[in-house]
Order: sequence, then C-alpha cells, then structure tokens
Amino acid sequence: MIYPSGIIPAVPAIFDEKDHLQIQEVKDVISFLKDRKCHGIALNLIGGEFYKLSEHERQEIVRAGIETAGGKMPVYCGISAPGTTEA
Repeated sequence: MIYPSGIIPAVPAIFDEKDHLQIQEVKDVISFLKDRKCHGIALNLIGGEFYKLSEHERQEIVRAGIETAGGKMPVYCGISAPGTTEA
C-alpha cells in the first residue's frame, strides 16, 4: 500500500458574494499548488465547505481537481456525507 506523504494542502471551495461556486478560481488555486510542486491536493474535506455544496458542486470540484492536476500530482477527495447511502 502507498501512503500519502509530503505537502498535501486542502483546496478551498471559493464562492462569490451570492454564494455561487467559482470553479475557475478553484482551478487557479490548484494550478498554483501544482506549480509549487505540492505532493498532492485534498478536495471536499469535512473541515471545509462540503456541507454547503450540492452533489453536483462536489463533483464539479473533483473534476476540476483531476483535470487541473493533469496527472502531475495525486488528488485526494473526501466523501463526507450525512449518511452512508449518500457517501
């Protein structure tokens, strides 16, 4: 088994003043972290905004993370949910 190690920051969900998810800004953060040679990124964590996001928005963040990481670093995704069925 391979265990995560190194610098793996949590990527924030970014919203505008009307609480709309700003996916391009999330991608910009991920690009910044990739350019700085982080060892991975973590998305949709329980200590973050996951509870505020719809299922579609959570999926959008994961897609953005995988796409933007471009295979250059691992993408770790939280599966937090209020119940096991949803998780």
